[in-house]
Amino acid sequence: MPKPKADDIILSTTQIGAFFGVTGRQVARWADKGCPKEKYGQFNLKAVFDWWLDNIQSDKDVPGMTEFRTVYWGHKARAEKVKADKLEESVIAVDDFIDAWAWRVAEMSNGLGGLPMRLSPLVVGKKEVDVRQILDAEIWKIRDKYARTGNFIPEIDIKNAPKKPKAKKLKKVASKRTAGRKTS
Repeated sequence: MPKPKADDIILSTTQIGAFFGVTGRQVARWADKGCPKEKYGQFNLKAVFDWWLDNIQSDKDVPGMTEFRTVYWGHKARAEKVKADKLEESVIAVDDFIDAWAWRVAEMSNGLGGLPMRLSPLVVGKKEVDVRQILDAEIWKIRDKYARTGNFIPEIDIKNAPKKPKAKKLKKVASKRTAGRKTS
């Protein structure tokens, strides 16, 4: 008995019987007549189907068999194409994509959550402009880590990439309290 491949469809006696519209007992009789089986009570659907065509039915005896074979082989070809695309990395598994992005979101969340602890000692006694520059630099680091290239993020052209923003100087706006005061 050859070892089943990953893409083989292994079914029980009952499932094979249901597929062909016969009882499990009939499937056992087929096995006695040479129908291939993987092990006791387990059958490879393709091998049984091929045996069935050669030993039980012929295409011309069964109405719609040509259509059935066309549909079957169409599905088989589609499955093989998906496997090939996955190997070439032109398609990805949804679970892999979700896991990778969940990891990135967790990194960003942790980076943002740690800002107060990281920044507190850096901003003590600093002017507002300096604090803003420190904040901008820290936020840029978090964004940069989140947006790095990886399995599901294409590499970007560095020449056309957005530049790191420069810290903006804020204009002082007079409030109602300071409106009458002179500034030096």
